[in-house]
Amino acid sequence: MFDDDDDEYDVFIKVMDLETKLQEALQEATTGGPTREKRQPGEWVPRPPEKFELKGHRDTVTRVVFHPTYDIIASASEDATIKV
Repeated sequence: MFDDDDDEYDVFIKVMDLETKLQEALQEATTGGPTREKRQPGEWVPRPPEKFELKGHRDTVTRVVFHPTYDIIASASEDATIKV
């Protein structure tokens, strides 16, 4: 299949690797990404000390949403406020 040409073989290996990654991405898109149910609690349960602190809410923060593309975060609180 390969005429002792290392470049052709390297391209073949790269294509196979990309096809494998594509299949994994398609499977994740259809079945969902990693969730709490699929991971051990030590992987997703927060542990002190906290890395960041949300300030400005007067009551408990109930929801945090991250923008998938930009460096933006929004938080909602029981005091009926939303901070961006």
